[in-house]
Amino acid sequence: MILFICTGNTCRSAMAQGLALDMLSRRKKQGEQIAVRSAGVMAAADSPASAQAVAVMQEVYGIDISSHKSKAINQDDMEKAAIILTMTEGHKSRLLSIFPQYEAKIQKLGKNKDIKDPFGGSFEVYEACAAEIKFYLKKVKWEDFRL
Repeated sequence: MILFICTGNTCRSAMAQGLALDMLSRRKKQGEQIAVRSAGVMAAADSPASAQAVAVMQEVYGIDISSHKSKAINQDDMEKAAIILTMTEGHKSRLLSIFPQYEAKIQKLGKNKDIKDPFGGSFEVYEACAAEIKFYLKKVKWEDFRL
């Protein structure tokens, strides 16, 4: 399983989940199951994806994330994940402080750059965020992970 982490799990990680599912579904082999999940370090349970995130994903990428419901990170997700990709250094540090045993799995998606939170921004701000996420997703060597 691939696990994306942001703060509230209504913008960045929800968009990353949708983009990764779309990207990986095109690459998967016949019968292969690829699980992609997302969560937040401070997420309230069952909040919908932000309206702008839903709009950008649908209008720009043709991906429907309208049924997304936020969830907080938990032990089970951390254990099951083959790779955990955070949006910022702060998210990574937070996970390492709570779940140090999973250090080898935790990486920042943008490597040397944080992906800024578009929360409350315009359609264009969300569109730029989604494009940045997609840019970094294309750089991940998925074959290095048993998904």
